[in-house]
Amino acid sequence: MKMTVHDFNQKLAFSNGANLIDDMKRIQHALGHTCISVEKTDITTDKSGIDYRARLKMGAIVNVDAKRREAGASRWWRNNEPELAIETLSVIEPRKIGWTFSTASDVDYILYSFEPEDSNDYYFIPFALLRKVAYEKGAAWKDTYMEKKQRSNGWESSCIFVPAHIVLREIQKAMLYKSA
Repeated sequence: MKMTVHDFNQKLAFSNGANLIDDMKRIQHALGHTCISVEKTDITTDKSGIDYRARLKMGAIVNVDAKRREAGASRWWRNNEPELAIETLSVIEPRKIGWTFSTASDVDYILYSFEPEDSNDYYFIPFALLRKVAYEKGAAWKDTYMEKKQRSNGWESSCIFVPAHIVLREIQKAMLYKSA
C-alpha cells in the first residue's frame, strides 16, 4: 500500500485559503434558502472534525466536515471519475477508527470537493448515511478499490478511495425501506 505524507498545518492552510470561500459558498448552496450563514469553526472544533457551522433561519445548526482533494488526487479511478475518501483508520498504530466509522461524531454532512482541474463537482452527503453504507460495504470496497496510507505529524491513517457513483448508489439504496 502506497504512503502519502501530509503536514497538518499545510493541510489546514490549504483548507483555509481560497478553498474556505468556495466551501462556504457550496454549503450555502447545498442547504438552500433556509441557510442564513456559514462560519468556519475554531481550531479545536476543526480538529474534532467539524470544519463549518451553518445556521438555518429558525436557528438550527448544521455541522459540516469538508474533505477537499488536492489536484491530481481525485482522478485515480477509471474514466477520471472523482473518488470519495472513506477513512478506515485515523491512526494505524495504535488502531483508532477512522472518521467515516465514528459514531461519536457530531457531523451532519460531509462536503467532498476537488480542485477545479480535476472536477467542479462537489458532494454534500448526509454523514449518517455515509457511515451506514461504509459499515455495510467497507470490506467489499477495501477488496475492490485503492486503499492508501497517509502520514501526518507523527501518525498514519488509511483510506479507501471509492468512485463517487458507487458511494451515491449505496446511499440511495440505504434511504429506501420496504414494509414487510
